[in-house]
Amino acid sequence: MTDLLRQISELLTTAGIRHSFKEMKTCWVGRYFGIYKHEKCLYFTHYIAGNFLEAITPRRLSPDEIEAQYDIRCEGNPEDYKSYLSKTHYVLKLPLRNGLLNGRFSISEKQDFFVAIAEMR
Repeated sequence: MTDLLRQISELLTTAGIRHSFKEMKTCWVGRYFGIYKHEKCLYFTHYIAGNFLEAITPRRLSPDEIEAQYDIRCEGNPEDYKSYLSKTHYVLKLPLRNGLLNGRFSISEKQDFFVAIAEMR
């Protein structure tokens, strides 16, 4: 478990959103820890070698809409059905720098974003 995911977990617990953790996983992109809604349903991941968090996001929300609503610069393509095999969600990458989202915001400063994304799952 990474410190960033621990902070997100605390926000979800405070908001009353049930979640769990699994041991470190490995996929073709690398090794990661995740916060899960249930065994096969991810909320968020933090890749060990990468400098980003991932949020599994409803396709109805574009990266531009997320930036406008939450002031978080992010990357993702709601039309990319190959990166995440779901008809309703896609992978949204949140760049990190020095342990901060976009190099500017702590996890707690963007708690509305993390809670809203988890509630939409």
